[in-house]
Amino acid sequence: MINKLKNLMMILILTVSVLAGSLAMPLQADAAKGDDPGVTIEGPSEVDSNGLVDLKVTLAGSAGTLNQNGTVAVTIPKSIVEDPAELVANLKITAPFYLDNPAYVDDGKGNYVLNVKYDASKIDQSSAVGYTFVIEFRAPYFTDHKDIPENVDFNADLMMNGRSESTDQATTKTNPATSWTVDFTKYSNAPTVNDNGVPKAVMSPTNPGANNFVIIVNYNKQNYNDINVTDHMPKGLSLAGSYSIFPNSVGDANDVQNLKIYKISFDDKGTMTGSKYVTSDFKDQITSTKDSFNVHFGKVTENDAYVISYGASVNPGYNVDNFGVQYNDAKMLDNGKQVKEAQVPLIMWDQKPAATSLIKKVDHAQLATNQATLTYTLTLKADFGDIKAGTVVNDTLPAHTTFLKTEANQGFSKETYNTNTNNVSYTLNEDIKTGDSRVIKMKVKFENSKGGIGDEIKNRASYSYAGSTIYSNDATTLLNGSAVLKKVDSKSGQALEGAVFKLVDQNGKTLKNNLMSDQNGLIRVGLLKPGKYALIETEAPKGYQLDTKANDFEVLNDQETAINLKMSNTLKEPKPNTPTTPVNPGTNPPNVPGEDRDIKNNIVDNVVENVHTWLPKTAAQKLSLVGVIGAILAAFVGFIVWNKRH
Repeated sequence: MINKLKNLMMILILTVSVLAGSLAMPLQADAAKGDDPGVTIEGPSEVDSNGLVDLKVTLAGSAGTLNQNGTVAVTIPKSIVEDPAELVANLKITAPFYLDNPAYVDDGKGNYVLNVKYDASKIDQSSAVGYTFVIEFRAPYFTDHKDIPENVDFNADLMMNGRSESTDQATTKTNPATSWTVDFTKYSNAPTVNDNGVPKAVMSPTNPGANNFVIIVNYNKQNYNDINVTDHMPKGLSLAGSYSIFPNSVGDANDVQNLKIYKISFDDKGTMTGSKYVTSDFKDQITSTKDSFNVHFGKVTENDAYVISYGASVNPGYNVDNFGVQYNDAKMLDNGKQVKEAQVPLIMWDQKPAATSLIKKVDHAQLATNQATLTYTLTLKADFGDIKAGTVVNDTLPAHTTFLKTEANQGFSKETYNTNTNNVSYTLNEDIKTGDSRVIKMKVKFENSKGGIGDEIKNRASYSYAGSTIYSNDATTLLNGSAVLKKVDSKSGQALEGAVFKLVDQNGKTLKNNLMSDQNGLIRVGLLKPGKYALIETEAPKGYQLDTKANDFEVLNDQETAINLKMSNTLKEPKPNTPTTPVNPGTNPPNVPGEDRDIKNNIVDNVVENVHTWLPKTAAQKLSLVGVIGAILAAFVGFIVWNKRH
């Protein structure tokens, strides 16, 4: 029965151990923003039919966390991609990223998976880093949600050593094209970016034909007496030719003053059935300047529906930074009176890859005192792409330190110091352009009366990048002893173990007692605050003469290395040996005057010496009260034994 109980208890113990072990094991779960290292993905809030899709994918990590090669896999629904070749052709990446081969694959589940690898050897492991690449492609033309869902999800997955370390998802709303049963409207076939619900056409600075505009006239079958359509482009654009928006149209496809005009036919249900080039029919009714035009259609009936298309070139000197938001405006006039107006908001858009870093340094790699002033330097750099104003740099100071002052913070706000959390923060007041950096320099006070040799003052800063807080490298200060004394033999220079010292301050007050030299002859005083001190020998090594001379030294402010001290001891002079008279065995020795006293003294000395050898080395250097009493008792017993023999 007892054996059965023992077996049952053993099973229960093993079961609990297994359960505890499994509970202690980390679970792998999908991660959100805030992973370290982590990946995030941002997409447009909305995308229109034939619109531009911009995906920003960011890889970020604290110092040393991206020390292994890995892959960022981006999953994109096939239905939202007009041409998958654009996933590679329009990809904007920089080091440490590079494309896998093949760059993208069909996962068999209705998605393209773009695999972007990174090379850990090209990442500065000593600093916090953030890298962004951009995927751009055009959505297809769609008029309903039959093939394209109302919302599409884009996913990013960080893979390291075949394991998912971080995932993120972005969701985008899709907007079908509207039915064109309108009297007058204008739109652009250029890629669009949806900005707070307003689609804005993106102007290409290098391809005027891609900056295509379309004006629709009388799709709702009205009657007008005398129609004129005028168009005025903003100051950043000039009129240019473009491609045909109805390439299957019949007739003469040549431009007239950069314009193409089409006549559209419909069936009874309002469905478009065909198109015809009629530009040449209106060649005498077209007037234009470099940034405007007018088409005189004259009488328009319910059977007349027209489309005008043209291109636009971006004027020299305009770029993403100064183009802003401009409007291309068109009007329809009947008998000289405006009846309709339409406009298209325009922007220049250039999503770029980005790389940022944060490095922290400290002016003292080590300290030999428990009080000091430390200077921390933080460098925030835009290695590629800009770091936007509003970025916050946080530095939670280590224990036993307090903020003193900011010495440099160009481009940043005044510091905000929270005494409760010991956190210092700075807000970036201006963009940091590619290749530029901004430096924060602050002084802190360190004071720790209980600090020990080998302790570290370790600190790192952080900043927010793409939704994640990433940390800089550790700025570390190692604490060393304030002074080290070496005890040696005065002649041979050999290290002496067992010398005992006391430490006093400049007023003679004893701070530490029983400081004993080790087997290497070294005595370490620990960490001291700045001031003047002295080491005084209170007990010499065995067999050596005591040296009572004080060994003075001074600990300085911000001292980094221990002060090296040295003292020597001289051997004691040996006592002369006294010859003794041989005694025959079995006989009592002669009674020599004074001999009894000498023999008694020798017995006591021998017993005391033996007690020294029995005690541990540390205690043998200085007999305790108990040891002394024991030695006296042993001497007394020895005396009685000797006395009985006589």
